[in-house]
Order: sequence, then C-alpha cells, then structure tokens
Amino acid sequence: MRTSFRTKAAAAVIGAGVLLSVSLPTTAQAVDAYPPGVTPVSCKVKVVSGGDRLFINMGPNQPGSRYYTFRIDVKRSGLWYRSLKYWKTEGRYETRTLNLPKGTYRVHCYGKYGFKTANSRTVKLTR
Repeated sequence: MRTSFRTKAAAAVIGAGVLLSVSLPTTAQAVDAYPPGVTPVSCKVKVVSGGDRLFINMGPNQPGSRYYTFRIDVKRSGLWYRSLKYWKTEGRYETRTLNLPKGTYRVHCYGKYGFKTANSRTVKLTR
C-alpha cells in the first residue's frame, strides 16, 4: 500500500503508527556517496645534491597558482619531533627543495582540494 507524504504526516500528527520501509544503499551506491577527501595527497620526498637537500613533490598538480602545505618532522634520539614552521609548494609542479641540516626526516603533507593528509617515507640527509 502506497501512502503519500501528507498521509504519513497526518498519521504522525494523530499518533497512529506508520510502518515505513527503508531501502539501504548497495555497496556501489555507498562508495559513490562518500564525501570528497577519500584519496590521500601524493607526498614524495627524496634526497638531492649529494645528500645535502630534501626535494618534496606533492600531487596531483593543480592548475593555476595553487599550492599545498607541508611540515617537516625530524628524528632525534629515536623520537619524532614536529617542526614549528610550515612550507608551501612552489611552481606548477607542486615541488619544493629545502636545505636542512644532517638528520633523518619525513614530510607531513596536508590535504587540500578534496584530498586527505598523508605522510612521506623517511629519508636521511648525510651532508
């Protein structure tokens, strides 16, 4: 038996019980219903200039003058410490090269433009 919205609303106001059938979405519908930000941002880091500098490449590349933000974590005495400074990528390829002291580093890339936050692999600068 089909009932209209007005009939259901009137029954609810009167206090009569109305049995509603609810159809749950299938898995294909549930995947499409996820909010943006499911895919993590690409956060790649490598050592360049003979072990002196850190090269960060974030993606996907965005059109125009857009940028990503990232933070550097450094490992000291077996513990990870967060830097207080935040950097932005530069140029149309969303990259940045940093001249940092000797040590073990990882990059924490913040999500933007519908992408989730991600961490890079650990790299060592030897100087």
